[in-house]
Formats: sequence, C-alpha cells, structure tokens
Amino acid sequence: MDARTFWIVLLASIFLNACATKKDEAVVDIAAAQQAIKDRSAAWMQAVQAKDAASVTGSFYSKEAMVAYDGSVSRGRAAIQAGLEDDFASSQETTVSWTSEAVNVAASGDMAYEIGTITRDPDGTGPQPAVNGAFVTVWRKIEGEWYAVADAGTEAAPPAAATPTT
Repeated sequence: MDARTFWIVLLASIFLNACATKKDEAVVDIAAAQQAIKDRSAAWMQAVQAKDAASVTGSFYSKEAMVAYDGSVSRGRAAIQAGLEDDFASSQETTVSWTSEAVNVAASGDMAYEIGTITRDPDGTGPQPAVNGAFVTVWRKIEGEWYAVADAGTEAAPPAAATPTT
C-alpha cells in the first residue's frame, strides 16, 4: 500500500467512525421529556395539596436543591422539609395550585426548566382572596428521574390603586 492510499484509507476510516459515533448517540426525545416533567410537576402538586412534606422533599427535590419564595430561602432536603412542615402546620386551610406554562428541555436531555403561574389561597374557601404569582423550576435528570434542583417564585404585586383625578 502506497502512502497516498494509506492516507485516504485512514481519513476515510476516521470520517466513517465519526459518522458512526454520531449515529450511535442516543437521540433525546424532547417532547417525551417535557411530558415527563409536566407529569412530575402534577404529582408534586398533589403531594403539596395533601400537605405531605416528606413526600414532597423526598420524591421531587434533589439532595442539593434550593428553594426561594418571597424572601425565604431553603437549601437541601432537610431544610426544605422543615419549612414545608412549618407552612403546612401553620396554614391548615391554605390551598396551593400551579399551572405549567412552558417546559424547555436542554438538547442533552438532562436539564430543563419549567415556568408557570401559582395560586395560593390563604384560607381555602374563606373570604380572603387568592394570591397569584409566578414560578420557575430548574429540573435535572438524576439516575433516570427528573428532580427539582432549584425552585423559585414570587407573588404578583397587587395592582396599584387608581389615583383619583380631579
């Protein structure tokens, strides 16, 4: 084999190997990942509505998760669970629900973020008005399951009072 043939064969084999590697890589099904996160979010909401702090933290938050809502920050499952237990105990009538507006999954298929709206009614069916807000949750796929690694939200500011005109 002459040098020219050697180089052609070498370059062709490198090219074919590169193509085969790309072809063999797993293709991420973005739509399936988005639906999996929406399903996890819905199950998470059910656990919150059941006021099950242990299930919420153990099933939906990663070990290193951080939660930030309206000035309150908790880091790690133990702190998040303690905060939820306090919230659930002090606000038995409070109801919480949320709606996912969008889930964006990274091309790698292992990170995503979800944005949406949240409604908290401090006294359930009582006379106090519900408060709306927004949230963003960062999800990471860990050992085949989606977990929240960062969860943040805020209540929407109430509309400014109209200034009377004279």
